Amino acid sequence: MVGKVAPGGQERFQRRHNADGAMEYWLERADLVNIRKEAGVEDPYWIPPPGWSLGDNPIQDPVCATEFKLLKEAMAKMERNMQELLLKKQEDDVAVVNTPSSCNTSQNFDHDFFLLPLKEMYTDLVNRKLGLKDK
Repeated sequence: MVGKVAPGGQERFQRRHNADGAMEYWLERADLVNIRKEAGVEDPYWIPPPGWSLGDNPIQDPVCATEFKLLKEAMAKMERNMQELLLKKQEDDVAVVNTPSSCNTSQNFDHDFFLLPLKEMYTDLVNRKLGLKDK
């Protein structure tokens, strides 16, 4: 009788001993055996939670799985944004050109003092160029 499909073919008769030793009887959907096999679940009493579909993790709550998926997408988006910011910072760093402080023609001049306004102008031009590209 156990595991047999009831007349009509929609439900299957099941039974088991509970923790107290008493026999429990119930009817379950007849196609649950096939669903368990397709899901890879060996527990004969496993019932898919609401919202579960074939291909989902059989031991994970579908609501949690959805939240994990959203968190992963948000993390991926944050990582992309961080990469873009790092690339932009590297471009800004490249814009500030470091020049050697020793030169044979002008050893008596302080290069940083004279080149600082030029570096600032160059950086300003690069920033304006990036601003035009963004528009």
